[in-house]
Amino acid sequence: MRFIIAFLLSFLLLGQQVTYADICPTKGCVEKYLLSLSWQSAFCETHPNKIECMAQTENGYDASNFTLHGLWPDKLAYCGVSRDDINNDKTGNWAALPVVEVDAETSSELIEVMPGVVSNLERHEWVKHGTCDGRNADEYYDIAVDLLKEVNASDVRDLFAQNIGETISLSEVKTAFDRTFGQGASSSLSLKCNPDSKLATEIRLKIKRPQPGQKLADVLIPSGALSCDKVLIDAVGIGSLSQS
Repeated sequence: MRFIIAFLLSFLLLGQQVTYADICPTKGCVEKYLLSLSWQSAFCETHPNKIECMAQTENGYDASNFTLHGLWPDKLAYCGVSRDDINNDKTGNWAALPVVEVDAETSSELIEVMPGVVSNLERHEWVKHGTCDGRNADEYYDIAVDLLKEVNASDVRDLFAQNIGETISLSEVKTAFDRTFGQGASSSLSLKCNPDSKLATEIRLKIKRPQPGQKLADVLIPSGALSCDKVLIDAVGIGSLSQS
């Protein structure tokens, strides 16, 4: 479906000579984004009452893969969003936000790679960030999922999965990233952790505005964001490492 949509969009753009300004928010589409990918077990340490955290298992996708947090256009939020939806989003009343309109394939993928859908994370991310992307929700999430899949097929994911319960360094993460995506690619990466426990919580990637079908290596740009020097890779289970 995503490839059909991309083809039709390209056809319309060529046939009707539509410019980027025609499909961008009023403030215009930004050229830089941040792709935020979570290590779910660490997220759950500080959000144990979340439905997705209570349901997490050792054999689940989110036990050994990065999960989708969000794809964020730089310095834009809540584009064309009603005041009621903004208030509901900011107060955490995400169930009251509009249902995100994606096709069955995208919905199925999000259920796997974005565990927070059971808490309406996809509604929050769309209202706050996706509305500023300039594309419909289905295409926006297709692009984000494709980029996530590349990371989960990389040496970085393997490094995390093979070192659950162990400490790894930023240098190791960057080396693994460069092995997969090319020398110097890791300049786009920042490694986030809990300041107290040093559990790795996320990797964030600075990228150019991604287009359908573009490879991650082709959109990476230097970040300059601060990173944790050493992180502990959490296992499934609240307090699992402290109990081992």
